[in-house]
Amino acid sequence: MIDGEFEEGMSMTAIVLQALMATRDKEKVNVRWPLEKAVVYLGEGYENVEEKIKIFLPLILKQANLKDLQFVQTNVSMVAGEHTVTFPYGSVVLDLAVTKALEEEGFAREIMRRVQTLRKEAGLQKEDRIELVVHVEGVHLSAWAGALAERCGANTVHLEHTKKFSHMIDGEIKGKKFVVGFDRL
Repeated sequence: MIDGEFEEGMSMTAIVLQALMATRDKEKVNVRWPLEKAVVYLGEGYENVEEKIKIFLPLILKQANLKDLQFVQTNVSMVAGEHTVTFPYGSVVLDLAVTKALEEEGFAREIMRRVQTLRKEAGLQKEDRIELVVHVEGVHLSAWAGALAERCGANTVHLEHTKKFSHMIDGEIKGKKFVVGFDRL
């Protein structure tokens, strides 16, 4: 790929990513909450977009927090409907169905953010290790214990609230009560 083609692919990637993020904003779906897929409907004259941005697909999936991105060629310049945003190349439609696995990932990401905020408020540095408790009402995060430990700097992760920790917060995320706490080791 020559530099001009690479730059064109990057530019197209930015436009597609902007459309995906605009669709998330329209639907009020925070980027921390993963989605199974989105479909990009490409209008006439934009048949080359998928080919030009395919090397950037992993970046798009990560930035938009999608598991899959599909492209569909259409002779209609815009596909209208619910969960749809139009952009220069066509339209973007999000699949807003939430599976149990996607829900658990979303809660894990939210909890990670809250723990990072609590660590900062406690004056901890990145290298400081903690013992962490995480409990979200009705959500099983056992599959995420390793990621929680790694991203939150925890040696131990408890998924049940069994004792009092020196740094604690509680609240609600999407209508479900949570408790997060830790002690510095």
